[in-house]
Amino acid sequence: MKNVYELVCGSGSLSATLAAIAGTPAHDLAKLSAELNDGQVKQILTVASTTCLSIATREVLVRGAYLELSHVATASEDRSKLFDELLTELDISKTQASRCRQAWRCFGAILLAEPVLQQQFVAEGMKLLSETDVNDEARTEAIELARNGTKINIAVAKTIRQRHGCGKGTVEGKVNHQSGKKSKPPAFKSQPKERWSFAGKLLKIVLSPKAGKKRLEPKIMIAELRAAIAEIEKRIDRGNAGEDPFQPTSL
Repeated sequence: MKNVYELVCGSGSLSATLAAIAGTPAHDLAKLSAELNDGQVKQILTVASTTCLSIATREVLVRGAYLELSHVATASEDRSKLFDELLTELDISKTQASRCRQAWRCFGAILLAEPVLQQQFVAEGMKLLSETDVNDEARTEAIELARNGTKINIAVAKTIRQRHGCGKGTVEGKVNHQSGKKSKPPAFKSQPKERWSFAGKLLKIVLSPKAGKKRLEPKIMIAELRAAIAEIEKRIDRGNAGEDPFQPTSL
């Protein structure tokens, strides 16, 4: 029967490795570790790194996928409280739920298509590159760096954001990561004075192009609305007792 270190170095299954660790007394682990050479120790640390990174990243994607599905399923007014109840059950804030959903929308498809890339992304680095002020070019660079063996940790994610001037606008959308090119959806031709509006029971939403903007692409409209929702959720989480988080100000 293989010991725990042999399972790790021999690429044993995760379930078998965890069972071996759980079933091996501490003094036996210490005895076995004394017999390891430097190469085996390095291999064990590498496996530990790739496994932990992959699991953490996959957890964010799984949460994001199911939260996104649940959010859409409870979009109607009579079901909206059900989503809040789910977040309470999961003990996750609206801000973190939003970040997981955003990570799923931005990276879910590509990281499922290329599972090995999950080992290259630190979960928080992926979240930073999923925020609504990050452009598609920045995410494409992150994917290419990951394919070339670069770990996309927090520091690397921040560097990519700075290099692409992220934080100065809200641009969101999917990228064809095989070609690195963005698809061009049909645009709504519009003059700056023309508007799109939606009137709910208690709230009216108006979208009006900024001066000089003559085109409203559907992808950008959706991104702007998502950014507004994310900002509202952040304000709710940051709200202090007695302080109104919705005082009039620009989003």
